[in-house]
Amino acid sequence: MNKCRYCNTSTELFFCPNCGKIIKYPSFIQNNEKLEKSISAFVSSLVLEAKEKRIKISEKVDQGVLSDAVFRKYFEHVAWLKDICDSDATYKTFDTNAESLIDTMLSFGEKCISNECQIAIVGTVKAGKSMFLNAILGREIASTYPTPETASVTKFRYSPKGNYVKVSFYKTPEWKQLWASVMEAKANSFRDDKEDFLSEYNRLNAETIRGNFLDKDDEIYEIDDFESLKSLVTKFTSCKHPEHFFAKEVEVGLTTFNVPKNIVFVDTPGLNDPVSFRSDITKRYLHSANVVLLCVKAASSDITASELEDIAILFQEMRHSKERIYLFGTQYDNADTHFVRHWEKYTKPEFMKYLSGSRYFNSEQVASERIMPVSAWYYNMIQRAKNNRSIWENSDDVDILAELLTRCLGRSVVEEYTDKYGSKEGRPMCFYNHISELETQTNIPIVSRIIMEGPIKDAESIIKQDVRDVYVSICEHISEVANDAISLKKDAIELSSRSDVVARIQDLEKQIQFKESTLSDNISKINALLDDIGERTDDIINRLKSK
Repeated sequence: MNKCRYCNTSTELFFCPNCGKIIKYPSFIQNNEKLEKSISAFVSSLVLEAKEKRIKISEKVDQGVLSDAVFRKYFEHVAWLKDICDSDATYKTFDTNAESLIDTMLSFGEKCISNECQIAIVGTVKAGKSMFLNAILGREIASTYPTPETASVTKFRYSPKGNYVKVSFYKTPEWKQLWASVMEAKANSFRDDKEDFLSEYNRLNAETIRGNFLDKDDEIYEIDDFESLKSLVTKFTSCKHPEHFFAKEVEVGLTTFNVPKNIVFVDTPGLNDPVSFRSDITKRYLHSANVVLLCVKAASSDITASELEDIAILFQEMRHSKERIYLFGTQYDNADTHFVRHWEKYTKPEFMKYLSGSRYFNSEQVASERIMPVSAWYYNMIQRAKNNRSIWENSDDVDILAELLTRCLGRSVVEEYTDKYGSKEGRPMCFYNHISELETQTNIPIVSRIIMEGPIKDAESIIKQDVRDVYVSICEHISEVANDAISLKKDAIELSSRSDVVARIQDLEKQIQFKESTLSDNISKINALLDDIGERTDDIINRLKSK
């Protein structure tokens, strides 16, 4: 047991989880001043970030199942490897791989500290990710505005001490990258102007408030009133508000979210967003995700080539844990009058045909278990009517509910009630008498149970397995890059040596041709030059062999 001399915190770790000070450096870097400084800065930054995210490491780490295995072995080693790969002396060796590798290492450190199981909602633009998340949350909080302009990841977690919203803002370097990506998308865009990032930016006069948010420190808003919380989330995530352009990440803590405190649900930008910077946010975030809930539009039985390619990217990122990808056919209620039968007969077989392949689930059985339909729109509508009976007084809502009843229960069932009690009384009566059946047809209760009894129940073992897999992947990545670099250097040395010999011989042949035609008496000198070339060639070959 170590004890921090700065704040008296006791810990099994080599650093203090409370203040971030190093107590005792790992044995393999002791007395190396450069490495000690680097790891000290690395640890301090991670501890500070953990505090900002309200993660109490001092309570979690030493008492958690991860403390010894992760922090004393993996974390120390990866911190050391990060310093090697990110140093001036070796950066050129990792030139084409360094950024993704360093991102992976930083993500690894965050995994170790947070002890969180992050469940990411991922999919293509307009696939209904946010609506699906609202159904899982049981509250309509995530913005469902139908344009793909939200640039941030939005996290939802249980908060035992009250509801809150935490907003992290873009820094200037990140904003420059985003803006360059927007300009590139504009040049290549064939979309309608109303869906264009730049058009929305100008229409909302976002430039006039840029100075208020860019480079701003994180803001934490503690809110008791649910409507105020929802309004604030909408402000920083919905395309209806200019503030959303500058929010990099939004975290929402909910007292009503009935999951363990180390479970985090994350809403992400679309995989195929026309602004590549936003798609890249999701792809980079996959390094942190432990479980992926993949939303794919299932309004028809077709799945496009571009969708398959986007899905393949996700499966490649999760290649070590494909069994933790769940695919949900969203909007399947748009397919046909009998949308449940349409899914079973047409859509699911089409999805299975492609997604059972080696680039995806690589198994018909796994694909069958992991592919399922959801109607988040109908489920959320049912919850509104369940919680507020006055919804039947709104003509627009009544039309939607009437359609829902007919499609889910059949016209004859609904007419039994309307013929006996009239439309105004009969429809609500039919709805509340069959509410369980209506919810079941949306498939959300079944999906929620699968998530609760699967990844949420197994969260601790999933976290441990992911930490181990990422650690092994980092070591293998470094080994591959280093071996490739060594091989390239050897090839370059051999090639340059051979090229030098060839060039010199070609030059010599020209000299021979000239001298033979004009100065036959100089043949002895030419032979001497050839002897010299022979000796030099032998010397080069011997040196290469010795290396």
